[in-house]
Amino acid sequence: MNDFFSSELRKNTQSASGNKNSHAASGKSSPVGYAGAISLVMGVDKNGEILGVRVISHTETPGLRDKIEISKSKWILSFNGKSLDNVSFEQWAVKKDNRLFDQFSGATITPRKVVIAIRRGLEFYQANQATLLATGEKS
Repeated sequence: MNDFFSSELRKNTQSASGNKNSHAASGKSSPVGYAGAISLVMGVDKNGEILGVRVISHTETPGLRDKIEISKSKWILSFNGKSLDNVSFEQWAVKKDNRLFDQFSGATITPRKVVIAIRRGLEFYQANQATLLATGEKS
């Protein structure tokens, strides 16, 4: 099991709009950034597309590496709608590595670790999708 999402993965059988045919999985991850652990949560729809990612806590440098927070930057929103189907495995990295996702000036480690954690979360969801969507469902 992917250590990034393991026991913290949850299934939501009802969307915010109340649609019981819509499924989402959410997971909590704690990759190690430049200054320490970064706790983030990620929601994924039944097709494996990211609904959203948010940083819950971190110890990154204020004013430099804290742009992973939604209150500091819209960077974290760049993952919305992304999946393993619409972004190739190779592209799940920062632009400094000649890939898709932006990093911050003077702070590459933090965004690099967040991108990796999000990709691993999607890999976990993809590998366990059938089980996650079947758990607890009643006809």
